[in-house]
Amino acid sequence: MTTEKGNNEIDLIEVFFKIYIFFKKKFWILFIATIIGAGLGYSTKFFAKPHFESSMIVKSYIMSSNLLSEYIVKFQNLLNDENYKLLHEQTNLSIEELRSIKEITTEIPYDEKGKDELGYTIIHVKCIQNIVLDKLGNGILSFLEKEPYIKSEIESFKEKNTVIIDHITDEISNIGLKNGQVSSKISEKNKINIFNSNETFYNELIFLLEEKFQREKELNNASAFRVIEDFIVYNKPVKKTTTYTISGGLLLWFITLLFLLIRRMNKQINKLN
Repeated sequence: MTTEKGNNEIDLIEVFFKIYIFFKKKFWILFIATIIGAGLGYSTKFFAKPHFESSMIVKSYIMSSNLLSEYIVKFQNLLNDENYKLLHEQTNLSIEELRSIKEITTEIPYDEKGKDELGYTIIHVKCIQNIVLDKLGNGILSFLEKEPYIKSEIESFKEKNTVIIDHITDEISNIGLKNGQVSSKISEKNKINIFNSNETFYNELIFLLEEKFQREKELNNASAFRVIEDFIVYNKPVKKTTTYTISGGLLLWFITLLFLLIRRMNKQINKLN
């Protein structure tokens, strides 16, 4: 058992030693390959078109974040299909502005545990002309609200909230009436009861007023989504020179290493034959 364990340790040391010798011999080849790859990666900045990136944060009371993401995918598919005429009609953006949009995606943020959605959606965009960012938010909103399903959901949302607001208004009136009736019936001997009764009516009234205010706010802003933070129009394009340089160096290093390993394996096979 001891001898077998010792042999395994020797074999492992021998393997590491061979790996060390291999990299030592091929160090300059791999180093030069990395430098060349980094240079090629860096040179892409002279050929790649500069682009701008920005994000918009939205919240929808009409549809889920997943459904909103599906419609953004449809928007991107129309861009990929170069169906600029249809997009122009639905977004009111010019064909030139639409052509400058290269990619539009969504992100659904979750809580720290990754279980519950935070209730809003982030829309990311990459474009060649930054001027389109000033109009894109309204363009996406127009695109969504011309979809038959969303249009129908907005109308249903408005009707539902109107009915609820009317009901809350009636409840507030009834509370005022009940409060007056109860106060007139309670005698001077029951001052504590008068206080408790008034406090109960007051709390209920505050709750209903807050609910009515929130419903009216949502009704006034009834749309496919509400903008929490609009696209920021950046003046300087995004430059990924460092990323391309590192990626180019690592990629050519790996390709060269793979080539050297295959070459070494072929030599070993030829020796055995």
